[in-house]
Amino acid sequence: MAAMFDVAIIGSGPAAWAIAAAFADTKRSTVLVGPEPTTPWSHTYGGWEDQLDLNVAHLVGVPCQDVVAQRWPTVQVVGDRNALTGRSYVRFDNGRLIAALMDRASATCDVVDAAVKDLEASDQSTTLRLEKRKPVVAKLVVDATGAQSRFIQRAPIPSPAVQSAYGIVTRIEHASLVPGTATLMDWRGPDRQAASFLYALPLADHRWLLEETSLARRIPLSMDELRTRLYARLNSMGITVGDVETEELVEFRVEVGMPDLTQRVVGFGAAASMTHPATGYTVVQSLRAAKRLVSALDATLDRGPHVAAAAGWKAIWTEDRVKARRLEQYGLTRLLDMNQRETRAFFDAFFSLKTTLSASYVSGEASSADVAKVMWDLFRKSPRHLQAKLASGNPLVLAKSLLGS
Repeated sequence: MAAMFDVAIIGSGPAAWAIAAAFADTKRSTVLVGPEPTTPWSHTYGGWEDQLDLNVAHLVGVPCQDVVAQRWPTVQVVGDRNALTGRSYVRFDNGRLIAALMDRASATCDVVDAAVKDLEASDQSTTLRLEKRKPVVAKLVVDATGAQSRFIQRAPIPSPAVQSAYGIVTRIEHASLVPGTATLMDWRGPDRQAASFLYALPLADHRWLLEETSLARRIPLSMDELRTRLYARLNSMGITVGDVETEELVEFRVEVGMPDLTQRVVGFGAAASMTHPATGYTVVQSLRAAKRLVSALDATLDRGPHVAAAAGWKAIWTEDRVKARRLEQYGLTRLLDMNQRETRAFFDAFFSLKTTLSASYVSGEASSADVAKVMWDLFRKSPRHLQAKLASGNPLVLAKSLLGS
């Protein structure tokens, strides 16, 4: 008979390993199941330094700077005017981050390199059927396999908004880009219906990460289109691209239906719809929220998997955060309807807000009151043509979002 674990974590990305590391402070037996679970992730993960607090340091088991590849104290957003965010931005060292999380998890967590075929739940446990491996049995399952998880039931979205990007790492000297300054967004360019921006991070030895990014579209821009736009943009800036060290192809959903908060499997990270609709960020949110989820599960698991699952979902999605997410989703619908000119004006207005407000909005942790205040202040600061666009949404949907109904 297979050994019974307290918790099985499905996934091999940052969210899965964050949960595994957070369980190190408990006496619970855990197992992490996923394909190539110890392989460092290939995508670039960034975030705001002020979100890497002591809780994150405790989770990874080392000072936060030890898992950061690079830090940029100056971060600009370029539209019809230039704005400094007033916050420092960081890029994670994926190898060091996964190594730190694995080291924290090693005392309590087994690791199985396998894909999960299906789940079979009984009253007090769930059996994970694996490909080419013996089944794993656990009292509770946490799914951290991303927005397209097969095991999380959620509200359907027929054509979910997708963020896509094409990027390169290359060496550039004497460029119009400012050495030492990270460009979070550069919205300059032709007034296209499908907006895109440049994301540019200066690396060591005159190397740059340069990405042409489509923030959110129901029909994503193709990699060929994004590549063409990137090279045209760089050419217009007087930048000649030499040898390309690496390419980065990005495509993921930023619009994910809210999960059913009564289900037995607990989601986490993008699988729990934690991806921020306005930014696509989820890694830092997962690092910050892992301890909160694990504390809820540890306190209730002895009362049965149904009780623990309910507590876990409540730890991730409080009533107020559900209301706040409805408002954030409404904001995304307005953004999806904007062309390049309108999007440029939108972010000019957004980054003219107080830093505390804009930071709260993109944190993934904002209260519904803070989200509503950001939306109202942004409307007041917007030019008339943008106010008309912002006001053209469905007032009934907005009212329901504000009321939380």
